[in-house]
Amino acid sequence: MVQEIEDNLRDLFARDEDLRNDLAYICDLFSDSTDGDESAPLDAPPLDSRPLTEPSSSSSSSTSSRTRFPQQNESRNRQRAEMKRLRRDVEQLSETLTSMHHAKATRVVPSGWEQVARDEIASKNSAIHEHRQLRAQVDQNATFLDEMMHVLRKKPRLGTSSDMDSEAWREFKLAAQASLRVAAIHAIADREYGRMQSALVRAGLLGRVDDVIRTTPRIQPDNTIVVEYATHLTLPAPCHVVAAAIWRVFRGDYRSPSLPAGAEETWERIDDDTACSAFVQVDEHGHAAHSNFVAKHYVDPSAAREVVVWRSVLDDELVPRMTQGTVHDEWGCIAVVRRDDTSCYVKSLMHIGVGNQLSAELIQASERTDNCRTVQDMLEFPLESDAIPFAVKAFIRRGKEVEDALKCAVEDAIAEFERQMSCP
Repeated sequence: MVQEIEDNLRDLFARDEDLRNDLAYICDLFSDSTDGDESAPLDAPPLDSRPLTEPSSSSSSSTSSRTRFPQQNESRNRQRAEMKRLRRDVEQLSETLTSMHHAKATRVVPSGWEQVARDEIASKNSAIHEHRQLRAQVDQNATFLDEMMHVLRKKPRLGTSSDMDSEAWREFKLAAQASLRVAAIHAIADREYGRMQSALVRAGLLGRVDDVIRTTPRIQPDNTIVVEYATHLTLPAPCHVVAAAIWRVFRGDYRSPSLPAGAEETWERIDDDTACSAFVQVDEHGHAAHSNFVAKHYVDPSAAREVVVWRSVLDDELVPRMTQGTVHDEWGCIAVVRRDDTSCYVKSLMHIGVGNQLSAELIQASERTDNCRTVQDMLEFPLESDAIPFAVKAFIRRGKEVEDALKCAVEDAIAEFERQMSCP
Protein backbone atom coordinates (compact mmCIF):
# COMPACT_ATOMS: atom_id res chain seq x y z
CA MET A 1 0.00 0.00 0.00
CA VAL A 2 2.81 2.42 0.91
CA GLN A 3 4.65 1.54 -2.29
CA GLU A 4 1.52 2.21 -4.35
CA ILE A 5 1.01 5.63 -2.72
CA GLU A 6 4.65 6.49 -3.29
CA ASP A 7 4.43 5.57 -6.98
CA ASN A 8 1.26 7.63 -7.42
CA LEU A 9 2.82 10.68 -5.76
CA ARG A 10 5.93 10.31 -7.88
CA ASP A 11 3.76 10.39 -10.99
CA LEU A 12 1.68 13.30 -9.66
CA PHE A 13 4.61 15.61 -8.95
CA ALA A 14 6.57 15.82 -12.16
CA ARG A 15 10.19 14.84 -12.11
CA ASP A 16 10.85 16.51 -15.46
CA GLU A 17 12.88 19.70 -15.04
CA ASP A 18 11.08 21.50 -17.89
CA LEU A 19 7.74 21.06 -16.14
CA ARG A 20 9.17 22.49 -12.95
CA ASN A 21 10.46 25.46 -14.90
CA ASP A 22 6.97 25.96 -16.35
CA LEU A 23 5.52 26.02 -12.85
CA ALA A 24 8.09 28.61 -11.77
CA TYR A 25 7.33 30.71 -14.87
CA ILE A 26 3.61 30.77 -14.04
CA CYS A 27 4.40 31.87 -10.50
CA ASP A 28 6.61 34.66 -11.88
CA LEU A 29 3.82 35.83 -14.19
CA PHE A 30 1.48 36.15 -11.24
CA SER A 31 4.15 37.94 -9.28
CA ASP A 32 4.90 40.44 -12.07
CA SER A 33 1.26 41.18 -12.84
CA THR A 34 0.31 41.71 -9.22
CA ASP A 35 3.31 43.95 -8.59
CA GLY A 36 2.16 46.20 -11.43
CA ASP A 37 -1.39 46.24 -10.10
CA GLU A 38 -0.29 47.77 -6.83
CA SER A 39 0.71 50.99 -8.63
CA ALA A 40 -1.84 51.21 -11.45
CA PRO A 41 -5.02 49.50 -12.65
CA LEU A 42 -4.80 47.07 -15.53
CA ASP A 43 -6.93 49.21 -17.88
CA ALA A 44 -5.61 52.62 -16.78
CA PRO A 45 -4.05 54.83 -19.51
CA PRO A 46 -0.45 56.08 -19.23
CA LEU A 47 0.25 58.94 -16.85
CA ASP A 48 1.34 61.40 -19.52
CA SER A 49 -1.89 60.91 -21.46
CA ARG A 50 -4.17 61.70 -18.53
CA PRO A 51 -5.79 65.16 -18.36
CA LEU A 52 -4.66 67.56 -15.64
CA THR A 53 -8.21 67.82 -14.34
CA GLU A 54 -10.55 64.89 -13.98
CA PRO A 55 -14.01 65.26 -15.55
CA SER A 56 -16.86 65.66 -13.14
CA SER A 57 -19.05 62.64 -12.49
CA SER A 58 -21.78 61.56 -10.16
CA SER A 59 -20.97 60.42 -6.62
CA SER A 60 -21.95 56.79 -7.36
CA SER A 61 -19.53 56.59 -10.32
CA SER A 62 -16.65 57.98 -8.21
CA THR A 63 -17.29 55.46 -5.46
CA SER A 64 -17.28 52.54 -7.95
CA SER A 65 -13.93 53.70 -9.41
CA ARG A 66 -12.33 53.88 -5.99
CA THR A 67 -13.46 50.40 -4.89
CA ARG A 68 -12.96 48.34 -8.07
CA PHE A 69 -9.15 48.49 -8.19
CA PRO A 70 -8.46 47.49 -4.56
CA GLN A 71 -10.79 44.50 -4.98
CA GLN A 72 -8.91 43.37 -8.09
CA ASN A 73 -5.56 43.74 -6.33
CA GLU A 74 -6.78 41.80 -3.32
CA SER A 75 -7.98 38.90 -5.52
CA ARG A 76 -4.71 38.75 -7.42
CA ASN A 77 -2.75 38.86 -4.17
CA ARG A 78 -4.67 35.84 -2.94
CA GLN A 79 -3.96 34.00 -6.19
CA ARG A 80 -0.27 34.84 -5.97
CA ALA A 81 -0.10 33.65 -2.35
CA GLU A 82 -1.90 30.42 -3.26
CA MET A 83 0.49 29.74 -6.15
CA LYS A 84 3.49 30.31 -3.90
CA ARG A 85 2.06 28.00 -1.27
CA LEU A 86 1.38 25.28 -3.85
CA ARG A 87 4.89 25.66 -5.21
CA ARG A 88 6.38 25.26 -1.72
CA ASP A 89 4.20 22.16 -1.11
CA VAL A 90 5.32 20.60 -4.40
CA GLU A 91 8.98 21.21 -3.57
CA GLN A 92 8.59 19.80 -0.05
CA LEU A 93 6.80 16.67 -1.29
CA SER A 94 9.38 16.20 -4.03
CA GLU A 95 12.18 16.37 -1.46
CA THR A 96 10.31 13.90 0.76
CA LEU A 97 9.87 11.44 -2.13
CA THR A 98 13.54 11.77 -3.04
CA SER A 99 14.65 11.07 0.53
CA MET A 100 12.27 8.09 0.78
CA HIS A 101 13.59 6.67 -2.48
CA HIS A 102 17.17 7.13 -1.29
CA ALA A 103 16.41 5.47 2.04
CA LYS A 104 14.77 2.55 0.27
CA ALA A 105 17.75 2.13 -2.06
CA THR A 106 20.22 2.13 0.85
CA ARG A 107 18.14 -0.11 3.09
CA VAL A 108 20.17 -2.98 4.52
CA VAL A 109 19.26 -6.36 3.03
CA PRO A 110 18.27 -8.75 5.86
CA SER A 111 20.49 -11.75 6.49
CA GLY A 112 19.41 -15.22 5.54
CA TRP A 113 18.56 -16.19 9.11
CA GLU A 114 16.65 -12.93 9.62
CA GLN A 115 14.55 -13.67 6.55
CA VAL A 116 13.98 -17.22 7.79
CA ALA A 117 12.84 -15.85 11.15
CA ARG A 118 10.43 -13.47 9.43
CA ASP A 119 9.03 -16.28 7.30
CA GLU A 120 8.61 -18.48 10.37
CA ILE A 121 6.79 -15.71 12.25
CA ALA A 122 4.48 -15.16 9.29
CA SER A 123 3.80 -18.91 9.06
CA LYS A 124 3.10 -19.08 12.80
CA ASN A 125 0.69 -16.15 12.68
CA SER A 126 -1.07 -17.65 9.67
CA ALA A 127 -1.40 -21.01 11.43
CA ILE A 128 -2.74 -19.36 14.60
CA HIS A 129 -5.27 -17.39 12.56
CA GLU A 130 -6.39 -20.50 10.69
CA HIS A 131 -6.65 -22.44 13.96
CA ARG A 132 -8.84 -19.75 15.50
CA GLN A 133 -11.08 -19.73 12.46
CA LEU A 134 -11.47 -23.50 12.60
CA ARG A 135 -12.22 -23.46 16.32
CA ALA A 136 -14.79 -20.72 15.80
CA GLN A 137 -16.49 -22.75 13.08
CA VAL A 138 -16.53 -25.86 15.26
CA ASP A 139 -17.99 -23.97 18.20
CA GLN A 140 -20.59 -22.31 16.00
CA ASN A 141 -21.83 -25.58 14.54
CA ALA A 142 -21.48 -27.83 17.58
CA THR A 143 -25.09 -27.44 18.67
CA PHE A 144 -26.34 -28.45 15.23
CA LEU A 145 -24.10 -31.48 14.77
CA ASP A 146 -26.75 -34.12 15.45
CA GLU A 147 -29.31 -32.46 13.18
CA MET A 148 -26.80 -32.10 10.36
CA MET A 149 -25.75 -35.74 10.59
CA HIS A 150 -29.39 -36.80 10.52
CA VAL A 151 -30.08 -34.70 7.42
CA LEU A 152 -26.96 -35.91 5.65
CA ARG A 153 -27.88 -39.54 6.29
CA LYS A 154 -31.30 -39.02 4.76
CA LYS A 155 -30.18 -36.83 1.85
CA PRO A 156 -26.51 -37.51 1.15
CA ARG A 157 -26.56 -35.52 -2.10
CA LEU A 158 -27.58 -32.19 -0.64
CA GLY A 159 -23.97 -31.02 -0.72
CA THR A 160 -22.31 -30.76 -4.11
CA SER A 161 -19.63 -33.36 -4.72
CA SER A 162 -17.41 -30.79 -6.44
CA ASP A 163 -17.14 -28.78 -3.21
CA MET A 164 -16.15 -31.86 -1.23
CA ASP A 165 -13.67 -32.99 -3.89
CA SER A 166 -12.06 -29.56 -4.10
CA GLU A 167 -11.07 -29.80 -0.41
CA ALA A 168 -10.14 -33.50 -0.44
CA TRP A 169 -6.52 -32.69 -1.30
CA ARG A 170 -6.01 -31.48 2.28
CA GLU A 171 -6.24 -35.14 3.28
CA PHE A 172 -3.90 -36.13 0.42
CA LYS A 173 -6.71 -37.48 -1.75
CA LEU A 174 -6.96 -37.20 -5.53
CA ALA A 175 -10.24 -36.85 -7.40
CA ALA A 176 -11.07 -38.68 -10.60
CA GLN A 177 -12.17 -35.53 -12.46
CA ALA A 178 -9.22 -34.21 -14.47
CA SER A 179 -9.43 -30.54 -13.47
CA LEU A 180 -9.86 -31.31 -9.76
CA ARG A 181 -7.12 -33.91 -9.94
CA VAL A 182 -4.56 -31.53 -11.44
CA ALA A 183 -5.52 -28.78 -8.98
CA ALA A 184 -5.13 -31.21 -6.06
CA ILE A 185 -1.70 -32.34 -7.25
CA HIS A 186 -0.45 -28.76 -7.36
CA ALA A 187 -2.08 -27.87 -4.04
CA ILE A 188 -0.53 -30.85 -2.23
CA ALA A 189 2.95 -30.12 -3.58
CA ASP A 190 2.72 -26.38 -2.92
CA ARG A 191 1.68 -26.92 0.70
CA GLU A 192 4.58 -29.29 1.33
CA TYR A 193 6.96 -26.80 -0.29
CA GLY A 194 5.68 -24.11 2.06
CA ARG A 195 6.42 -26.36 5.04
CA MET A 196 9.89 -27.34 3.84
CA GLN A 197 11.86 -24.50 5.40
CA SER A 198 10.51 -25.16 8.90
CA ALA A 199 11.31 -28.85 8.51
CA LEU A 200 14.89 -28.08 7.42
CA VAL A 201 15.33 -25.83 10.46
CA ARG A 202 14.08 -28.52 12.85
CA ALA A 203 16.34 -31.12 11.22
CA GLY A 204 19.39 -28.84 11.52
CA LEU A 205 20.01 -28.76 7.77
CA LEU A 206 19.37 -25.08 7.04
CA GLY A 207 22.64 -23.17 6.87
CA ARG A 208 24.72 -26.34 7.33
CA VAL A 209 27.93 -26.72 5.30
CA ASP A 210 29.45 -29.99 6.61
CA ASP A 211 28.35 -33.40 5.32
CA VAL A 212 26.02 -35.55 7.41
CA ILE A 213 23.92 -38.70 6.96
CA ARG A 214 21.46 -39.30 9.78
CA THR A 215 18.48 -41.56 10.33
CA THR A 216 16.37 -40.90 13.42
CA PRO A 217 13.21 -42.77 14.49
CA ARG A 218 10.60 -40.67 16.21
CA ILE A 219 8.03 -42.42 18.37
CA GLN A 220 4.62 -40.80 18.10
CA PRO A 221 2.11 -40.52 20.99
CA ASP A 222 0.10 -43.43 19.53
CA ASN A 223 3.23 -45.66 19.68
CA THR A 224 3.80 -45.53 15.92
CA ILE A 225 7.08 -44.68 14.23
CA VAL A 226 7.98 -41.85 11.88
CA VAL A 227 11.49 -42.24 10.49
CA GLU A 228 13.41 -39.06 9.66
CA TYR A 229 16.14 -39.55 7.08
CA ALA A 230 18.37 -36.45 6.72
CA THR A 231 21.46 -35.94 4.56
CA HIS A 232 23.71 -33.04 3.67
CA LEU A 233 26.31 -33.54 0.93
CA THR A 234 28.69 -31.39 -1.10
CA LEU A 235 28.86 -32.37 -4.78
CA PRO A 236 31.40 -31.25 -7.43
CA ALA A 237 28.91 -29.94 -9.98
CA PRO A 238 26.82 -26.78 -10.41
CA CYS A 239 23.45 -26.45 -8.75
CA HIS A 240 21.40 -26.55 -11.96
CA VAL A 241 23.21 -29.66 -13.23
CA VAL A 242 22.54 -31.70 -10.08
CA ALA A 243 18.97 -30.42 -9.70
CA ALA A 244 18.11 -31.34 -13.28
CA ALA A 245 19.40 -34.88 -12.73
CA ILE A 246 17.35 -35.28 -9.56
CA TRP A 247 14.19 -34.02 -11.22
CA ARG A 248 14.62 -36.46 -14.12
CA VAL A 249 14.26 -39.29 -11.60
CA PHE A 250 11.08 -37.91 -10.03
CA ARG A 251 9.42 -37.29 -13.37
CA GLY A 252 10.01 -40.91 -14.41
CA ASP A 253 13.03 -40.83 -16.73
CA TYR A 254 14.94 -43.37 -14.59
CA ARG A 255 12.65 -46.36 -14.18
CA SER A 256 13.23 -49.79 -12.72
CA PRO A 257 14.54 -52.21 -15.35
CA SER A 258 12.33 -54.95 -13.93
CA LEU A 259 9.47 -54.90 -11.44
CA PRO A 260 8.98 -57.58 -8.76
CA ALA A 261 6.27 -60.19 -9.19
CA GLY A 262 2.77 -58.81 -8.84
CA ALA A 263 3.89 -55.17 -9.19
CA GLU A 264 2.67 -52.42 -11.53
CA GLU A 265 3.98 -48.89 -11.96
CA THR A 266 2.59 -45.92 -13.90
CA TRP A 267 3.82 -42.35 -14.35
CA GLU A 268 1.83 -39.24 -15.23
CA ARG A 269 3.56 -36.02 -16.26
CA ILE A 270 1.32 -33.03 -15.49
CA ASP A 271 3.70 -30.38 -16.88
CA ASP A 272 7.43 -29.79 -17.15
CA ASP A 273 7.76 -29.32 -13.38
CA THR A 274 5.00 -31.58 -11.99
CA ALA A 275 4.53 -35.35 -12.09
CA CYS A 276 2.88 -38.18 -10.17
CA SER A 277 3.53 -41.89 -9.88
CA ALA A 278 1.43 -44.90 -8.87
CA PHE A 279 2.96 -48.19 -7.68
CA VAL A 280 1.09 -51.26 -6.45
CA GLN A 281 2.31 -54.73 -5.55
CA VAL A 282 0.05 -57.64 -4.63
CA ASP A 283 1.32 -60.78 -2.87
CA GLU A 284 0.10 -64.35 -3.30
CA HIS A 285 -2.54 -63.82 -0.62
CA GLY A 286 -4.08 -60.81 -2.34
CA HIS A 287 -2.63 -58.22 0.03
CA ALA A 288 -1.91 -54.97 -1.84
CA ALA A 289 0.77 -52.39 -1.06
CA HIS A 290 0.24 -48.96 -2.63
CA SER A 291 2.96 -46.33 -2.98
CA ASN A 292 1.63 -43.33 -4.93
CA PHE A 293 3.14 -39.85 -4.78
CA VAL A 294 3.08 -36.42 -6.39
CA ALA A 295 6.30 -34.50 -7.09
CA LYS A 296 7.07 -30.95 -8.13
CA HIS A 297 10.18 -29.02 -9.10
CA TYR A 298 10.73 -25.43 -7.89
CA VAL A 299 13.36 -22.85 -8.86
CA ASP A 300 14.09 -20.22 -6.21
CA PRO A 301 16.53 -17.61 -7.61
CA SER A 302 16.39 -15.46 -4.46
CA ALA A 303 17.83 -18.32 -2.40
CA ALA A 304 20.08 -19.60 -5.22
CA ARG A 305 18.55 -23.05 -5.01
CA GLU A 306 16.33 -25.55 -6.78
CA VAL A 307 13.97 -27.81 -4.84
CA VAL A 308 12.12 -31.05 -5.50
CA VAL A 309 9.34 -32.01 -3.08
CA TRP A 310 7.21 -35.13 -3.06
CA ARG A 311 4.28 -36.37 -0.98
CA SER A 312 2.46 -39.70 -0.80
CA VAL A 313 -1.14 -39.83 -1.95
CA LEU A 314 -3.26 -41.59 0.68
CA ASP A 315 -6.38 -42.08 -1.44
CA ASP A 316 -7.18 -41.94 -5.14
CA GLU A 317 -10.59 -42.17 -6.77
CA LEU A 318 -8.99 -43.81 -9.81
CA VAL A 319 -7.91 -46.69 -7.52
CA PRO A 320 -11.22 -47.70 -5.87
CA ARG A 321 -9.81 -50.41 -3.58
CA MET A 322 -6.71 -48.47 -2.57
CA THR A 323 -7.78 -47.93 1.05
CA GLN A 324 -8.37 -51.68 1.44
CA GLY A 325 -4.65 -52.29 1.06
CA THR A 326 -1.64 -50.83 2.85
CA VAL A 327 -0.81 -47.29 1.76
CA HIS A 328 2.68 -45.83 2.02
CA ASP A 329 2.90 -42.50 3.87
CA GLU A 330 5.97 -40.46 3.01
CA TRP A 331 7.02 -36.84 2.62
CA GLY A 332 10.36 -35.62 1.33
CA CYS A 333 12.32 -32.77 -0.19
CA ILE A 334 15.70 -32.29 -1.84
CA ALA A 335 17.12 -28.75 -1.91
CA VAL A 336 20.12 -28.17 -4.19
CA VAL A 337 21.84 -24.96 -3.06
CA ARG A 338 24.53 -23.14 -5.00
CA ARG A 339 27.99 -23.22 -3.37
CA ASP A 340 29.98 -21.74 -6.24
CA ASP A 341 30.13 -22.07 -10.02
CA THR A 342 31.39 -25.66 -9.89
CA SER A 343 29.87 -27.15 -6.72
CA CYS A 344 26.68 -27.25 -4.69
CA TYR A 345 25.12 -28.46 -1.45
CA VAL A 346 22.42 -31.13 -1.50
CA LYS A 347 20.09 -31.11 1.51
CA SER A 348 17.72 -34.07 1.63
CA LEU A 349 15.02 -34.65 4.24
CA MET A 350 12.49 -37.48 4.25
CA HIS A 351 9.78 -38.52 6.73
CA ILE A 352 8.44 -42.07 6.44
CA GLY A 353 5.42 -43.16 8.41
CA VAL A 354 5.93 -46.76 9.50
CA GLY A 355 2.66 -46.73 11.45
CA ASN A 356 1.88 -49.66 13.72
CA GLN A 357 2.97 -52.37 11.31
CA LEU A 358 6.03 -53.24 13.40
CA SER A 359 6.08 -55.11 16.67
CA ALA A 360 6.71 -53.45 20.03
CA GLU A 361 10.12 -55.18 20.23
CA LEU A 362 11.24 -53.63 16.95
CA ILE A 363 9.93 -50.21 18.01
CA GLN A 364 11.95 -50.44 21.24
CA ALA A 365 15.02 -51.51 19.26
CA SER A 366 14.63 -48.55 16.92
CA GLU A 367 14.58 -46.18 19.89
CA ARG A 368 18.10 -47.30 20.77
CA THR A 369 19.41 -46.81 17.23
CA ASP A 370 20.65 -43.54 15.78
CA ASN A 371 22.88 -42.12 13.02
CA CYS A 372 22.34 -45.02 10.63
CA ARG A 373 22.57 -44.84 6.88
CA THR A 374 19.32 -46.57 5.94
CA VAL A 375 16.01 -47.54 7.44
CA GLN A 376 16.98 -51.19 7.13
CA ASP A 377 20.18 -50.60 9.15
CA MET A 378 18.19 -48.72 11.78
CA LEU A 379 15.73 -51.56 12.32
CA GLU A 380 18.62 -54.05 12.53
CA PHE A 381 17.10 -56.97 10.71
CA PRO A 382 17.49 -58.41 7.17
CA LEU A 383 14.98 -57.43 4.53
CA GLU A 384 13.82 -61.03 4.06
CA SER A 385 12.97 -61.46 7.73
CA ASP A 386 9.51 -62.87 8.42
CA ALA A 387 9.09 -60.20 11.11
CA ILE A 388 8.67 -57.58 8.38
CA PRO A 389 5.16 -57.33 6.88
CA PHE A 390 4.83 -57.75 3.13
CA ALA A 391 3.87 -54.10 2.58
CA VAL A 392 6.92 -52.79 4.47
CA LYS A 393 9.19 -54.99 2.37
CA ALA A 394 7.59 -53.65 -0.80
CA PHE A 395 8.00 -50.04 0.32
CA ILE A 396 11.64 -50.56 1.33
CA ARG A 397 12.45 -52.18 -2.02
CA ARG A 398 10.80 -49.35 -3.92
CA GLY A 399 12.61 -46.74 -1.82
CA LYS A 400 15.90 -48.50 -2.53
CA GLU A 401 15.14 -48.43 -6.26
CA VAL A 402 14.47 -44.68 -6.14
CA GLU A 403 17.67 -44.15 -4.14
CA ASP A 404 19.71 -46.15 -6.67
CA ALA A 405 18.14 -44.19 -9.53
CA LEU A 406 19.06 -40.90 -7.84
CA LYS A 407 22.65 -42.02 -7.33
CA CYS A 408 22.92 -43.14 -10.94
CA ALA A 409 21.42 -39.92 -12.33
CA VAL A 410 23.59 -37.63 -10.19
CA GLU A 411 26.77 -39.59 -10.91
CA ASP A 412 26.06 -39.44 -14.65
CA ALA A 413 25.46 -35.69 -14.44
CA ILE A 414 28.70 -35.10 -12.51
CA ALA A 415 30.68 -37.25 -14.94
CA GLU A 416 29.26 -35.34 -17.91
CA PHE A 417 30.07 -32.01 -16.27
CA GLU A 418 33.65 -33.07 -15.53
CA ARG A 419 34.04 -34.30 -19.13
CA GLN A 420 32.89 -30.93 -20.46
CA MET A 421 35.24 -29.09 -18.11
CA SER A 422 38.21 -31.19 -19.22
CA CYS A 423 37.56 -30.55 -22.92
CA PRO A 424 39.49 -27.56 -24.31
